[in-house]
Amino acid sequence: MITKPENRPLPVDAYLLTNREEDAFVRARHTLVTRCMARFGFRYGPLPEPGFRTRNRTQHRYGVSDPQQTATHGFAPPGSPRHQKPRRKRSSLSPAMSLVLSGTDDPKVMPGSVEAKGGQRINGRTVPNGGCFGQAMDALKARDGDGGGDAELARRITGESFDRSRRDPRVKEVFTRWSRCMRDRGFSYADPVAANNDPAWRTPTPSATERRAATADAVCKRQENVIGVWWTVEAAYQQREIDRHRGELADIRATIDERQRLAKAAVASR
Repeated sequence: MITKPENRPLPVDAYLLTNREEDAFVRARHTLVTRCMARFGFRYGPLPEPGFRTRNRTQHRYGVSDPQQTATHGFAPPGSPRHQKPRRKRSSLSPAMSLVLSGTDDPKVMPGSVEAKGGQRINGRTVPNGGCFGQAMDALKARDGDGGGDAELARRITGESFDRSRRDPRVKEVFTRWSRCMRDRGFSYADPVAANNDPAWRTPTPSATERRAATADAVCKRQENVIGVWWTVEAAYQQREIDRHRGELADIRATIDERQRLAKAAVASR
């Protein structure tokens, strides 16, 4: 039985960025951009705080799992957008700053891309290809493809495995038992995804009904070992795809590790 899914990463998670890895990359990119902008005489803004994220990819993947937590927060995890303060907007940039940052003032060209040729003279210096943003991404070997985020193959595997596992007869069988358990507690849903996504929960604060429903969900999941079965089935689907794409995924992991080394060096250098 799995009662704390955050302690059970799925196989493909090894090829996806952790929160720490994502933060390290973003911090290094911002550091490099800030230094580049300073060489042109511009002060770049502070690094924005990251938005809400679960502790890891499995913590809330299968919905709620902790009855004590749901009794207070309902279906939304603590700190989720329901409770989150509005993010501070970055101040607008002057045309010159925008040009230095992006390498182009052509609205038809993607800012920071290779097509953003640069070459303009601003404050006595030449704007690099892709601007300061493109230069930073080059330094982190991330300008092409995934842009420093999750690789498309790993994203596809994690997305498809969730959908396939949800339709798997073994998981549907445990959903049926979960649904019966929910009905015994006064709630009618086909599966945990339907319960979690009920439009009635789109409120600023969780209602008493939501808290009861979420708690029933978590209790029924434990009673029927829903997360244990679902995780096991999904892990098998993922492992099958990992075995098919072992070489490509090894390259993806190597790329993540290299970017992390570059990010660490960028922040440490002066």
